[in-house]
Amino acid sequence: MTIRSYESRLSTRNVWLFPLLFIIVTMTGHYLSGALHWPVISPDHQRDFNTALGISLLTAVFWAGLRAIHQNVASTLIAILVKRHQLSEFNRHRWTLSRKFKWQLSLCCCLAPLMPALYLVDQGLLPRIDEPGVYMITLTAIPFWLLLLVFLWQTSTNTRYIFALAFDQSASQPTDLDTYKSVFDMAIANARYALGAIAILPVFWFNKPIPMLDMIIVSMAGSVLLIYLFIPVWQAYRRISDLRQRIRLDVEHKVTNMVRDQARGDAIPDFSFRLESLFLLRDQATDFVQTRQRLGFLFSLTWLPLSLFIVNLFERLMST
Repeated sequence: MTIRSYESRLSTRNVWLFPLLFIIVTMTGHYLSGALHWPVISPDHQRDFNTALGISLLTAVFWAGLRAIHQNVASTLIAILVKRHQLSEFNRHRWTLSRKFKWQLSLCCCLAPLMPALYLVDQGLLPRIDEPGVYMITLTAIPFWLLLLVFLWQTSTNTRYIFALAFDQSASQPTDLDTYKSVFDMAIANARYALGAIAILPVFWFNKPIPMLDMIIVSMAGSVLLIYLFIPVWQAYRRISDLRQRIRLDVEHKVTNMVRDQARGDAIPDFSFRLESLFLLRDQATDFVQTRQRLGFLFSLTWLPLSLFIVNLFERLMST
C-alpha cells in the first residue's frame, strides 16, 4: 500500500487500480490453493471458500476506501483554507495528518498478525494450517486486518481533525455555511464507504452459521461506525441547521428594514442587487442538502439488508 496520502486529485482509476489488482492476485492464489474450488464438498471447505472470497473483496474495499477518504479530507481541507484565505497552511496540515497516518499504520502492522492467529485458535484451524488453502487464507488475512484497523482508525482521526478545524470558532458566521457543507459532505462520504464495506460481510456467512467471534467483531465495528461516523454527521447537521436558522432570521430582518427604508423614501444604493443577494443567501441556506445526496445516503442504508437478501437467495437456489 502506498504511503503517499492526502492528495486532492485522485481519479477513480487511481483509487481502484491497486485494490483491483489485489483482488485478482489473491483470488488467483486462493483458487490455486484449493480454497475457491467449486462445488463445495464439506463444511470446512465452505468456510474456507467464504473466507477467501470475503477477505479478498473487503481488503480491496478498505484499501480503496482509505485512499478515497484521504482524497476527501484533502479536498475538504483545501475548501476550508481557501474560504479562510489560509491556503498556505495546507502543507502543514497535510504533514500533520500524514505523520499520524504513518504512526497508526506502523502500530496496526504490529497488531494485524495477531488477529489471524486468534481466528485460527477460535475456529480450531491450527491442525489444518499445513493445508495450502488454510495457509493462503492466513497470509491474506494479515493485510485484511491491517487495512480494517487502519480504515477505522483513520476515519476517526480524520473526521475529528477536520471537525476541530472547521468548528474552532465560538460563533458561526453566515460565511461559514460553505465550510460546514464541505465538512458535512465529507462525513456523509466516509459513512457511505463504511456501509459499503459492511455490506460485504454476509459473504462470510454463506451456507453456514454465524460464528460467535464474527458476531463480536461485527458488533464492535458497528459501534465504532456509530460513534465515529454517524454521530459526526449528526453534529455537522445540527451545526448547519442552527446556522441556517440564523441566516434566515438575519435575512428577514435585513429585508424588512430595507423595504421599510425604501418605502419612507430613503435612498438605498443598489437596492435591487442587495435584495437579490439576500434572497440568494436565504435560498442557499435552505437547500444545503441536495435531494440526490439525501436519496444516495438513504439508499446506502439498504446495502446491508440487500446483501443479506442476495446471500439468502443464493442459499435457497443452491439448496434446490
